[in-house]
Amino acid sequence: MTSQTVIRRFGSKPVLMTTTVERELGRIAAKREAALRSSSAETIRALVEHYDEYGLLILKTYSEAALVPGLPEIVARGRAYHLDWCRRAFSEHLPPQPDEASRQRRLAQIVSICDATTWRILRFDGDLSSAQTELAITELLTPLLR
Repeated sequence: MTSQTVIRRFGSKPVLMTTTVERELGRIAAKREAALRSSSAETIRALVEHYDEYGLLILKTYSEAALVPGLPEIVARGRAYHLDWCRRAFSEHLPPQPDEASRQRRLAQIVSICDATTWRILRFDGDLSSAQTELAITELLTPLLR
């Protein structure tokens, strides 16, 4: 398929980009749902496997969001999904908190630890293997969970 055919079919490069990201976002969400496990250790293992497959694509999409019309809205939905996923994955593993503000702070800490950026820092900047990255995320999360 030539670039002219692609542009004729999608109308513009931004529409092609957002269409592609929308399709991949659906695949990513399905994989993330599969990463929900009964134990936090199993969930962390599945999350690292998920990021090993999709992490760089997710981060590239975030970095290019401002450059492509329509992409910031898709990225915002992706971030909202990540927040909701972390709540569903780890809420039941949180120890009782003295108040709602403390619970919200704990969940925000979990969201940041489980973020693709944290994975990238550990995996690439820290030059950790997948298993070492899993251990590092577990060590970061353990003090927050029961």
